[in-house]
Amino acid sequence: TRSGGGGTVVAVNVVMLKLFSLIPISVVLAGVATLLSKDKKALVESRTGRKITTNTAKVDFAPPLIAFGPHFLQRFLKLSVGPCTDVLLDTPWVGGGIRLGRGVTSGSRFVFGEVTADDVKGTQNAELWRKLVTNPYPCSGRSFGIFTLLVLAVRVCASVALSA
Repeated sequence: TRSGGGGTVVAVNVVMLKLFSLIPISVVLAGVATLLSKDKKALVESRTGRKITTNTAKVDFAPPLIAFGPHFLQRFLKLSVGPCTDVLLDTPWVGGGIRLGRGVTSGSRFVFGEVTADDVKGTQNAELWRKLVTNPYPCSGRSFGIFTLLVLAVRVCASVALSA
């Protein structure tokens, strides 16, 4: 996605699943992508031993967001977990509504399909990330962990008090 007129490219990965086939979960990685210069491209090729295309970009990702529950509630039930990361991604082929991608250092391969305007559900799912990365801010993983430990401690204390 391109933002504004500055030419900044926002790279977004969204994985949607259902935990135990019941609880919807969305994982969002959003970051800023910058195409590599010729000098940086040559440096990466010499370090990795892999030939890369001119479509190679460095993406600086924010910490992943993990959201739970139905889509209309996910913007409130989310956690920001983990560190910021940066990756090098190559796109060796684009065409026919398909984009092939590859992680430059790992060699991981990706296939992305285009979501067309007449695909209503696909468009809604593709745009979900925007709602998730806007306010209200998510709970940090550390805060969630502390809260979980506090709840467990209260339950243990209650169990001990009831058994005495």
